This record gives sequence, structure tokens and C-alpha cells, in this order.
Amino acid sequence: MTIGKSLIAACFAAGLVAIGTTAALAADASADDRAAIENLMSRYMYALDTTNPEAYAAVFTEDAELTAGGSTEHGHAEIMKMVQGLKDRLNKDAKPDASGRAFAPFRHIYFDLVLDVDGNKAKGEAYWQTVMRQPDGQTPKIAAMGRYEDEFVKQNGKWLISKRAIINDMSTPKPASADAKKE
Repeated sequence: MTIGKSLIAACFAAGLVAIGTTAALAADASADDRAAIENLMSRYMYALDTTNPEAYAAVFTEDAELTAGGSTEHGHAEIMKMVQGLKDRLNKDAKPDASGRAFAPFRHIYFDLVLDVDGNKAKGEAYWQTVMRQPDGQTPKIAAMGRYEDEFVKQNGKWLISKRAIINDMSTPKPASADAKKE
């Protein structure tokens, strides 16, 4: 092999190494971002299940938009007021556990997170379920299920929810029955 061909081969190999290193760094950043967003989703669930208005609002940007049940809350103050209302209705008699947290009579579970990260922004969708405690030790029941449609932003190195739509698939109108269509 001539010196010229060797030089070209060396430059080509160095380029491949650089591309591979850049791809590896991008994959690591994406894995780190995904892990951070998954942690954010889990913190959201704990804040919801403990009906903690401050912790709940803390997973959102200051100007976040949260749509659920036909209404939209804007910003931390409105979001905190919504969670306080939930706490007043569902968690007023809850007793704190050893960690000092008082859980409502339900647990929210998210799963099957699909996430597209693009720099400091991401879009995601995940399924959720609400499991409710039943009286007298009966088997817990799935009370609701649906999906989150989210937009995330990374601010000061921290991922936050900037926009969330909570879609409750159990409240979707059911198709009219065959008998109703005949009338």
C-alpha cells in the first residue's frame, strides 16, 4: 500500500471512530435523558398518590398546561389548587406512613412509555391505570385507565413536564347499542 493510500485509510478509520464515538455519546445522552424522564414520571405518580400539591406542581414547568376531565390548568398555582381539591376529597383521613407520607386510597401506575427526545425537548405517551382500595379487605379494583400525552423540556439540566393531556379511556362515550340505532 502506498503512503497516500495508507493516509486515506487512516483518515477514513479515524472518521469512523469519531462517528462511532459521537453516536455512542448521543446514545448515552438519550439513555440518560430517558432515565431522567422515567424518574420524573415516577415522582409525578408518588406526588399524585400522596396528593401533595407542592411535589405535584414541582414536576411541571412554571407555565405548564395540564388538561384532564375537560378542563385545563395553567401554571403551578392552578395545578396545586387542583391537587389540593383531590386531597380534600379523597385523602382527608389518610394516616402518614413511617416516611411521613399519607397515601390516598388509590395507586397510579404508568407503563409502556414511548419517548422521542430531541435535544432539550421530548414528546411522550404512556398508559396509566388507577387501582382503588376496596372496603373490608376486598380485592383492589382498576378504577380508571387511559394514557398521558406529554411534552417535556429540559430546564437548567432538569426534565419537567411542560404539557400533559390526561386521557381517561374509561370515560370515552360508548357506541350506541344496536337497539338504539333501530329507533
